[in-house]
Amino acid sequence: MRLLRFALAVCLAVSANAQDARPLQDRAQEYLTALLKLDSSNPPGNETRVAVYLKAIADANGIECELLGGDPARLNFVARLPGSRRRRPLLLVAHSDVVPAERAQWSVDPFGAEIRDGVIYGRGAEDTKDLLAAEMAVLVELKNSGVALNRDVILLAEADEEAGSTGMRWLIENAWAKIDAEFALNESGTIVDAPSGARIFRIQTSEKIPTRVTLLARGSAGHAAIPRSDNAVVHLARAVARLAA
Repeated sequence: MRLLRFALAVCLAVSANAQDARPLQDRAQEYLTALLKLDSSNPPGNETRVAVYLKAIADANGIECELLGGDPARLNFVARLPGSRRRRPLLLVAHSDVVPAERAQWSVDPFGAEIRDGVIYGRGAEDTKDLLAAEMAVLVELKNSGVALNRDVILLAEADEEAGSTGMRWLIENAWAKIDAEFALNESGTIVDAPSGARIFRIQTSEKIPTRVTLLARGSAGHAAIPRSDNAVVHLARAVARLAA
């Protein structure tokens, strides 16, 4: 019921800006401010509140979208603008969760989206609700401008990027066709204009690959509370520290 009331409030707020003709920058700033005020700290995440907000924007602008996932509180948002499909889709990606904020370490409310000297402060302002707001604004811009697309453009707001990637794993295992694309634009990617005039697209060819290591330690004591020099747990801790170094 709480989520239903939230969804209704979001829909009413967004409907006032349906078919928004404002400059792209103003639209992106509005989306970012609203997203920063939605606490999606992970844990626990609650990314569905972000997905509901994005869906209201998409619905108001006639953009096909849906909420997908295995946990009702942690849903992914997927929207699609259809093109001629002469080429495979372009996927715009940003995650909707943020790492927890220790309020005592902040000089402003981390979920207040306060603006100071032209800068918006809030948890997620750089990781990655700024990207999510920009991508949503671009999607609305493409839709309302009626530009002819030679490929579908897909927007994915991914749940649980910061902790376990359960949102992305669910999509890969259960809804791959909805995000399958030729290219993806995600965080940390950059486009650089070189002094020569050339435009350089920095491309990532692989993601972090885990390396599994099995450590075996022996000692006369196997409990960390037993302070012996030949404690097996202490040996393991030292080995992990060496690996990290």
